[in-house]
Amino acid sequence: MNYSEMIIKSQRQEGGVIPIQLNADNFKQTDIPRNPYASGYGAKIPTSYLVKVGKRWRRVYCACFSNAGTTWITIKGRHHVVDFY
Repeated sequence: MNYSEMIIKSQRQEGGVIPIQLNADNFKQTDIPRNPYASGYGAKIPTSYLVKVGKRWRRVYCACFSNAGTTWITIKGRHHVVDFY
């Protein structure tokens, strides 16, 4: 997949959006981790994507119920929605 831009929508500020240009330095894809839910659905399904925010690599998780999913990362215990465009 070739993503040109990722938007992190912060829950701390209403409407706060942090655009990050994806490149080889702050985005990478790893092996797919094992899904901890037998049904394939759940609130914290690990994806194969990692994004670098600041100095740390953050795993992108997916909350998936029914046929829709929302991707997110955790920073200092708070969830931040990640949209890939």
